[in-house]
Amino acid sequence: ETVEQMAESLDQYASRASHPTLSEFLEEASLTGRENESDSKEDQLNQKGVRMMTLHSAKGLEFPRVYLIGLEEGILPHQRSLEAGESSIAEERRLMYVGITRARDFLTITMAKTRKKWGKPREAIPSRFLYEMRDGKMPKEVEEATADPDAEQSDEYSD
Repeated sequence: ETVEQMAESLDQYASRASHPTLSEFLEEASLTGRENESDSKEDQLNQKGVRMMTLHSAKGLEFPRVYLIGLEEGILPHQRSLEAGESSIAEERRLMYVGITRARDFLTITMAKTRKKWGKPREAIPSRFLYEMRDGKMPKEVEEATADPDAEQSDEYSD
């Protein structure tokens, strides 16, 4: 991208984010930057494979299956929003609604039982948004999955 395109992307991000930060912009740019800009949105949606994107970039799109991961306090809503106050939390609530309504056929919502913080396992607290959902919107069946303790953990990714 040219410097002008980057500046335009930064301006667009700053205008729609409730509390814009450089780190969140870079995260969003890295996720949305993977799309082939020459393809139309319809062509992109018809491509096979998994599409990972932010809730912001999912606005206006629809998918057969949607996975919302990390619905925990400190992740959704983000810790910065919790510290910033109710208006920031309300913006994240709207973003979660965007994510939920992107699912055409199936919606899967996940949270971790524990997360490592500062190298120590901590119990994860379910997102307040899960408790705010109306009856019928939340699956009655909850499946608990645990990671294999012998599974190898890696920071490497492959195509």
